[in-house]
Amino acid sequence: MEASKGTGRARQTYDVPLYAEKARAALQRLKASERPGESRISSRKTDVLLAIEKDIKEMIDAGYSPEQIARALSDDAFRILPKSITQILSRNRTTRTTSSKRRRNRKDSGAPG
Repeated sequence: MEASKGTGRARQTYDVPLYAEKARAALQRLKASERPGESRISSRKTDVLLAIEKDIKEMIDAGYSPEQIARALSDDAFRILPKSITQILSRNRTTRTTSSKRRRNRKDSGAPG
């Protein structure tokens, strides 16, 4: 692939046989790894952490620290800060506490709910 000069705007040119072969290889990998109509969902790291939240909680309950878990994930999956682990775990507790307080406050104030 080359960038041509002259117009001030980079224009890419391609070695057709080389890139055609790369494109064919990509299509073959797609064919081998997925069925038609199937899509891989791209999400954020937070979504991955939420998917394994139960596993993380089990590790914490077993005595592992958020730092240890973050280091293991950074070594084998993706870079993550210990703070992200604690935020995922505290997120549910905060939500439940807030909801309970709201229900209690409604009952105390005489508001319907």
